[in-house]
Order: sequence, then C-alpha cells, then structure tokens
Amino acid sequence: MSNLLDEHLKLKRLVETGVLIPGIYTGNVGNMKYTPLSQEEYLERIKSGYIQGLSYNTKTMGRGIFT
Repeated sequence: MSNLLDEHLKLKRLVETGVLIPGIYTGNVGNMKYTPLSQEEYLERIKSGYIQGLSYNTKTMGRGIFT
C-alpha cells in the first residue's frame, strides 16, 4: 500500500499546480462515477493516507479519469 501512496504523493505536485484535478471514483467497470474533490479535501486524504478511490482528471480529458 505504501508504494501506491508514494505514487499519489508524486502526483500531488501536479494537483497543487492545477495540472490535475483530484477526485473520487465509485461504481463498477462500465458504470463509473467521478466526483471532483477540492484541493483541501484531497490534501487531507493524502496526509492521512486515505487514498481509496482516489482518481485524477485533466481539463482536456473530458469524461476520462485515471487512478
């Protein structure tokens, strides 16, 4: 799990500069829901290590997300 947290920590800088939009995904393959997070909510999750469902989006991705 720490390796996954390390990966999210690397992406944190891109969130802080506005390149990535953090969010949470829920659902199943074929029926996913993405809910954006504020930077404050995101930073609190990273700080606490609670990264379950954490995902990212960009302004140019449209409906795509990645985890």
